[in-house]
Amino acid sequence: MGVKKRKEYLILTVIVFIVGFFLYGMLTFYNRELLEIPFNVFVTFIIYGLGGGVLMGGLLSGILLFANIVREKKLYIKIILGVFFPITFVLICFGGIITFIPYGIYNCVKLLKE
Repeated sequence: MGVKKRKEYLILTVIVFIVGFFLYGMLTFYNRELLEIPFNVFVTFIIYGLGGGVLMGGLLSGILLFANIVREKKLYIKIILGVFFPITFVLICFGGIITFIPYGIYNCVKLLKE
């Protein structure tokens, strides 16, 4: 992966993380009493904001990584992935969320070395 692709990945995932952070943080902030969350306002905003940011950033990360992997595969593999799209989608989401933070750190280290 080149420097341009690494920068693009980091910029996109960080922007989506920030949007998810504020979106989920604000939704929980305004609905704290309705959801009966026992934490104070600031802690609620931070905890649920981080969760939402990792969720949204991880989804985008999974999509970007999956697109790079599938691009190199043969047509019959793409057809199988299309037929079993619910399983493929779950794997993309789960893999993206799990690898979001480690792959982001890896990209930062690679960019600093280059």
